[in-house]
Amino acid sequence: VELYSRLVNLEYLSARAIVRYTKGMNYGFVKPGRLYKKDFAIKVHAADSAFYNRLYTDISADPVQAMLNSVPQDSIYLAVMQEYRTLLEHKDWNFDEIQETGGINYKSGAKNQNITAIAKRLAITGEYIPVISKDNTLADSLDNSSENTEEQELTPELLAAINVFRQKNSLPINEKEVGDATIRALNRSLDYYKIKLRANLERYRWRRIKQPADRHIEVNVAAFLLFATEKGKEPLVMKVCAGKPTSKTPMLESNISYINLNPKWNVPVNIAKNEISLLQKKDPTYLQRHNMKLYEAGTEIDHNSIDWLAVNPAKFDYSIIQEPGGGNSLGRLKFMFNNEFSVYLHDTPLKSAFNRLNRAVSHGCIRVQQPLDLAYFLTSADDLYKDRIRYSIGYDPETEDGIKALKADKLKKLPDIIIMDKNKKITLFIDYFTVYKHPADNKLYYADDVYEYDAAILEHLNRIPI
Repeated sequence: VELYSRLVNLEYLSARAIVRYTKGMNYGFVKPGRLYKKDFAIKVHAADSAFYNRLYTDISADPVQAMLNSVPQDSIYLAVMQEYRTLLEHKDWNFDEIQETGGINYKSGAKNQNITAIAKRLAITGEYIPVISKDNTLADSLDNSSENTEEQELTPELLAAINVFRQKNSLPINEKEVGDATIRALNRSLDYYKIKLRANLERYRWRRIKQPADRHIEVNVAAFLLFATEKGKEPLVMKVCAGKPTSKTPMLESNISYINLNPKWNVPVNIAKNEISLLQKKDPTYLQRHNMKLYEAGTEIDHNSIDWLAVNPAKFDYSIIQEPGGGNSLGRLKFMFNNEFSVYLHDTPLKSAFNRLNRAVSHGCIRVQQPLDLAYFLTSADDLYKDRIRYSIGYDPETEDGIKALKADKLKKLPDIIIMDKNKKITLFIDYFTVYKHPADNKLYYADDVYEYDAAILEHLNRIPI
């Protein structure tokens, strides 16, 4: 009786484990809504009665095959899984620590032991193929013999390999030098990549219900990149700035509804209270210099009538609107879509932020590097329409037809609201992936985990009983 009881219990536990595994592989082991809470508004598939009925049939027929059939088969998941397996097979890879330069950048032609260490690191992972001399020995000082003290030169070939590594790790490419940011990335262990791959395998199990339209925009917050894709055309790729860790950009899905030319900025209450009121307190010309107007109960009032030194930010009851113009915080273009977070894509006058590695600098909205190109993509603009957009926001036309039309006083400005054609929807996802594919070359890339979501996913995964 005891043996029978144990066998029954073993069968129950086995069946339960198979169900948990197959469900997790199909829909994710962690519910994203539970993980991200209020910052997640993307609908994903979930197990239903049809799934369980099919699963019980499959388990009865062949439980092993049922588990094998549950592995996702989409290309991105399989690519991430293959990369993870590759790293598991190379546990013997050991990277010597590369000394940081203390702010000195190595330029092409530099020669020292640190550059030799960089070459060795990239030779191990395959980005750099060492030069082989005629006698079949390494001609570029990469052998590990203790007698070898020859220094490697930063050659064009090595720089090209470094740029391959930088691109894969979402660092600036096409540089002619190497500095500490690259060296810090080169010093990352294999565990750094394994953690990312494991976390993103879980992300790619969350299968979205909403499908991308023929024209589609994907914002990857972790990579600070926007991809605008249209079937049969080259993708439009640009840098973005996203929310700071204290004001994270949410993950959401929507459709682009309209473009706002020359937008006003209705300053959010918390920014007006906690930032602008304090800046005005320190500098009585702040509002005027930034083309901002002050309102009380919907009526404009003179900001000079306020005793700003006596203003308590906690009791700041005024609203602030920044008028359109080149200095407007939203720039000259705003891209709107329905969402519960009151976020949007927009231009910015602060172009220097796009040169940063970590572009988590906003209050939650997405700043786009190439707003005009995005507007052209959304409107499928021909050359003359592009010039109309430019002219409407204060820029000169660029094409010959546009220049002629302007001279003849026939270049007409567009209305400030350009509504998208509802019959040709343009889908949008704002999501977060620290391992992702670039649509231009279909390769895997790594991004820093600015919001520390990878660790949160792994913490939840590690708590799941086997």
